Amino acid sequence: MREIVKSNLYAAALSIAAGPRQFLAECHLLSAASADGSARVWDMEIGDCVLLMEGHTAGVTDLAVANKGSVLVTSSADHTARVWTLDKGQCRAVLQGHTAAVNAVAVDVQGRFAVTASGDATGRVWDLHSGQCAHVLRGHGAGAAGAGKICTV
Repeated sequence: MREIVKSNLYAAALSIAAGPRQFLAECHLLSAASADGSARVWDMEIGDCVLLMEGHTAGVTDLAVANKGSVLVTSSADHTARVWTLDKGQCRAVLQGHTAAVNAVAVDVQGRFAVTASGDATGRVWDLHSGQCAHVLRGHGAGAAGAGKICTV
């Protein structure tokens, strides 16, 4: 993954359809989260935005690509995460349950689950197919769950 820094971008991640071990030169799509509440997919070969995903009511704080580049999961300061289809940019599910900003999101290798971390001191495991919360992860100090990056191991 290579980070791209631009004006109001909070985070950027490569959308790699062929798998996570591809080099930058072998892919051409970039997904980026923005403070304006949107996420965009950019074609790096032509330099154009090819997909705009709007729906969050506050800044998008993180994003993760799932299912070999067919799904994007965004987290937001609006206390939600959203699951988007990357073929048409449609919101497939709104993941609700956190009571503070959702600061980080990660997706398991198989693309079955997303994990979100929030300033409400919880993490949540979400079933990406149903959009339902499968588990609430408690035990962090106040706000600690949203203080940093999360990842699946």
